[in-house]
Parts: sequence; structure tokens; C-alpha cells
Amino acid sequence: MGRGTWHLRHTPAIAVLAVLLGACSADQPEPRVEASTPRPIAWAEARPDDAAPVRVLPGVLRAEQRAPLSFEVAGRVAEVRVAEGDRFAAGATLARLEPESFRLTLRAREGELAEARARLAEAEDDFRRQQRLHEGGHISRAALDTAAAQRDTARGRVDAAEAQVALARDALADTVLRAPYAGEVAQRRVEPAQRVAAGEPVLQIQGRGPLEVALSLPETLVDRLQPASLHEVHLPVRNGVTLSARVREIAADTGDSNAYPVTLALLDPPPGLRAGLTAEVHLRLRAKQADEGVTIPATAFLPGPGETAWAFVYDPGSATVERREIRVASLAGDRARVSAGLAPGEIVAARGVAFLRDGQRVTRLHTGPARYQP
Repeated sequence: MGRGTWHLRHTPAIAVLAVLLGACSADQPEPRVEASTPRPIAWAEARPDDAAPVRVLPGVLRAEQRAPLSFEVAGRVAEVRVAEGDRFAAGATLARLEPESFRLTLRAREGELAEARARLAEAEDDFRRQQRLHEGGHISRAALDTAAAQRDTARGRVDAAEAQVALARDALADTVLRAPYAGEVAQRRVEPAQRVAAGEPVLQIQGRGPLEVALSLPETLVDRLQPASLHEVHLPVRNGVTLSARVREIAADTGDSNAYPVTLALLDPPPGLRAGLTAEVHLRLRAKQADEGVTIPATAFLPGPGETAWAFVYDPGSATVERREIRVASLAGDRARVSAGLAPGEIVAARGVAFLRDGQRVTRLHTGPARYQP
């Protein structure tokens, strides 16, 4: 009863309050924006996508000057004077073959040369005698020609013997392996008493000069790497030291793999770097035709499923915006790369796109030099 009495007692007051509020609402209607009023928008221009894609590939530092060393003759190793990591000067003796058999060969060739020279002397004496007899009319021209031919044959044998002596001397000299330049031993591949073939690698050496970066570039990317282009090289073991490097060589063949060897020259490397350090090479590649597009502010589109999105494109003729489907390929910082749906130079609404509708009349803010172009 008490609650019902309270309701009846207060009902007239509530009714009066409702009438007063209604009157106030009628006197002060809610403000609204007319459909014909242009909406101010921040705007941006779709820019060509000039940013080259970056690929990070593993690489390794190596000496620019390096070579496998080998004997030019076969033989048994007499000694190896250096170990891995040893440094040496230019011209230093690094290894030797047993030379005795080469000395004996040289002596034999020198004996053959002496014999050939003696026979040449006899042939020349005989030719001179035959020439005097021919001049006196005692022998025929044919006999003189025979003597001349024997002399020429003897000369040829001397020339051949001299060449054999030179080869034997070179072979004896080749039993000593000398350093072509100052450097250090990267690999030692033979031991004393081991028999090696001519041209078989004995030592791998490298110079102590400039370093370079070697990497393998997949065949799908080789056409997008520009010769002589600049790139960044990071050294993880040196606390992420970043260096600049320039492409020096791009191999014309993959060899046994599906990757092309690429060499980059380090520019102004710090002291203390060593060959063999691992590197992360950040290659800036030329964009493919399919990668070409434009960039817009990251706030200038409404996201949809996958790469689908919508942007509001400004039409200067009608001063309206068109809701257009675009494809957003990627986001980088405050920019979005659009691969389809927009052309360079087109104007899009840059902010507040959720409050726009297709065909809406708009006016661009700050259409002078100061405009929204992040």
C-alpha cells in the first residue's frame, strides 16, 4: 500500500517534468550537418613507390688476394715450412719437393746438349770441306746440299737439346714453392713424404690486404641486383657493426648450384677484421614489374579481408570522393604500399576515412603549400 500511494502521489510531478523537457527539446533542436555541406578532409597524394625491396642474405668475409698454391711438377714432399695461420713474406720458401731426381735429369739433358753441340761442330766442318771441293769442281752440287742438310739437322738437335736443358732447370727450380706475395696460410693440405701430382693444391694462402664479402644470390633475384650498387653489411660477431659495400662481381654461371656467386668490396672497413667472419648482407634489389605501385599514408584506407582495402579518391571535377577498392601489399612505418587501384598523383582522403561515404562532397584542407603529406 505504501509503495502504491507513493506512485500515485508523484505521478503528476513526473508528468509536468516530461512536458517541460519536451518543450525545451522543441525550442532547441539537435544540430545536424546538411547533406549539401562539403566535409573538410585532410588529403594526400599517391606517390610512386621508389623504395627498393631489401633482402638479407648470409655472406662471409674473405681476403681479396687469395690463391691455392701447387707445385708445377710431380714429386715427393721433402718439407713444408709453414703451418695454418703462419704469416710469410713475399718470396719466402713455403715447401720443397725432393730434388735429387730432378738434378739427375738436368745432368742427363746437359750431357745430351754437349753431344749435340759436338755433332754440330763436326757437321759444320764437313760442310766447309764439301764447299771447298765443290768450288774446285771436285764434287757435285747434290753432295754439297747433302752436307748442308746434315749441318742443319745437327743445329736443330742442338736447339732441341738446349730446350730440354731449360725445361730440366725449370723443373728443378719448381721443386721449391715460394710465396707470390706477403700473406698467411689459410689451409695446409700436404705433409712431408707425401707424393703430390703436378698442379695438386698444397697450400691455400691469402693476402693481408683488403677484405671482400662473398655470398650466393638465388637465381630468382640475380636480375634484380644492379652492378656497382651500394649495400649494407652487418657483422653479428662485432656487435652488429654496419659497413658499406659495393657490388664488384656477379658471376655469369651458377656452377653446381642454383645460386650465383656475388662479390662485394668493403668500403672503409674498421681495423681488426679477419677473413672468415660471417656477415649479413642487406641487398637493395631493383623492384620487379609486379612490385610497382604507389604509397599512401597508413591512415588513408579502410582495411578489408586479405590485401583488399578501400580508399576515398578525390575527384577535383565534382569535388566529391569515390570509395574505391585497392590492394595494400605492405606497410612500412606510416606508409602503405598499394599494388593496385591507385595511380601516381591521385588524391586520397588521408584521415577520418571511416566517416566518409561514396560520392560525398568534400573540401580539401590546406590546399596551399602546407598540406597533410606524411
